[in-house]
Amino acid sequence: MANTFDIGLKSKLKTFAEKFTIDTNVVNEKDWFEMFSNYIVVSSLINEDLDDPNSISTGKSKGIDGISIIVNNRIIKDESDLEKIGEREKLIVRLCFIQATTLSSFSLQKFQSFTDEVINFLNGINNIEPFSDVLKKLFDEEGRFFEQISETPSIDLFFCSGKTNHQLQNSELETEKRKILSRNDFQFQFNLNDIHILQTDELKAYYEKIDKFLEILLEFNSEITLNEKPDIPVSFVSVLSFAELKKIIVTDEGNGFLREKLFVENVRSKIENSTVNNEILKTLNDDTKRPYFLYMNNGITILCERIKRHELSRNKFYIKHPRIINGCQTSHILYDYYIANPEEADKVEVIAKIISTTNPDLKKDIIYATNNQNAIDKDLETLNVFHTKLEEYFIGRDSFGIYFERLRGQYSEVSPQYKVLTKELIAKSYISILLKEPHIMKSNAISKIEKYREAGKIFTKSDEAELETYYYSGALHFLMNNILSNNVIQLKSKTMDMHILLACDLKLDRDGIKSVSDKLAFLSDFENVKTLFSEVNTILESQNYLFEARGFYSGPKTKRLIDYFKTQHGTIK
Repeated sequence: MANTFDIGLKSKLKTFAEKFTIDTNVVNEKDWFEMFSNYIVVSSLINEDLDDPNSISTGKSKGIDGISIIVNNRIIKDESDLEKIGEREKLIVRLCFIQATTLSSFSLQKFQSFTDEVINFLNGINNIEPFSDVLKKLFDEEGRFFEQISETPSIDLFFCSGKTNHQLQNSELETEKRKILSRNDFQFQFNLNDIHILQTDELKAYYEKIDKFLEILLEFNSEITLNEKPDIPVSFVSVLSFAELKKIIVTDEGNGFLREKLFVENVRSKIENSTVNNEILKTLNDDTKRPYFLYMNNGITILCERIKRHELSRNKFYIKHPRIINGCQTSHILYDYYIANPEEADKVEVIAKIISTTNPDLKKDIIYATNNQNAIDKDLETLNVFHTKLEEYFIGRDSFGIYFERLRGQYSEVSPQYKVLTKELIAKSYISILLKEPHIMKSNAISKIEKYREAGKIFTKSDEAELETYYYSGALHFLMNNILSNNVIQLKSKTMDMHILLACDLKLDRDGIKSVSDKLAFLSDFENVKTLFSEVNTILESQNYLFEARGFYSGPKTKRLIDYFKTQHGTIK
């Protein structure tokens, strides 16, 4: 029996803690290992580096430490993520449940209780938000998603025991499987894929797999090396077959889903049945034209952090942290064609420009320049004047080391990734804090953000005072994630996150810290931050009405919370 972690596993735990800025002197071992387990399991399932382990944590819920709802390889963190699902998209749903333990001996009882709690969650006895609400929407027979589900959702259970190498009896494992497989109410609703026992050796192996997602070996044809430039040590233009390209853009070694995170935001890629999309597909479907696709298409641009030639093969290169920054549309259509015609798709060739740089400013300039085409300037909201000024303001302030990301991937090297605030996160935080409407952001957030923008409520004025309010909103969101990562607080319900941000602002007002500048100055001291979030979390937990059914989705209940701060703690202007 081990009282401490294996030395190899401990090393990986420390690396994980550094990546997510976890203070291991403050966070207890159990919670630290729980976050680590959530991270490695879900990263392995999606074949990508999980940005935010907090997003799958169940907080104070007992018996299950992590839940991940994965739809077409996208993690659905809350109801608002469901809006990103296309109306005609065929859906494959995977449910992942994680339980972590640091007990020095393998606990069969804890393992059995884990299975029981998963069953209670699936049949609705154990309600864990926002995951329960997401499943209700997905599986609502009257809703828009039900008919799109193309196969029975699969279930995986992961029991992570960090200090053991116990040999579980096959009969004991089968008993737990039968608990799920024998239930009539689960027939035709869920398929149990497997129950996984991850102990010391398996945990180390799972962690080591993550690095393989970040560096990919590709074989190119006839590359033309470009001259070395400052901060661009290696770049070249080459011909790349889809058989190789899919190693970057498709999960599971070419047999899975599109890796959407690898694409820089490109509005044109979202236009279904556009003329350009139809023309690309028409060429691919024409047996006489498909061999000439290389000459009829502009190709793709791949930006990466490092290019290294293979030790023994001249045409093979290791590409670290690749991003498709141009050719998003081509890649998407090629993927669709590949799903229907895998053998023919593998033979299709494209022109590829590969650029390596670790200079963030140069990376940003390359991303913007390759997407700044006159035909789509008006459609690319990410390049408008307001967002340019907001990004510059973030860079200029740099008080918290946070970034506003105009185009996906421009700050991919930043760690932890919750320092990077996307347009959606900034809007959700601003609407929750400054407009005092966190309940609005709990579902269909993207369409509601667009309505707010069209109404001139957000992303309009770009004077310094207004930009500071967006920076303040982003800072609070970042600090909340830092607080959660360091286990200063645990959320009673994951759906209370936006209300936490609002309540922090209300409490600062109550305490006489009125101006945004004064609030930012107060938040620059992390001891103040810990005290603020701890007190606010306690206040919210005392408001029982918020924890009633869909309480955090309710406008009247949000107003009641605001009135609480006014009536209990003085007037808020």
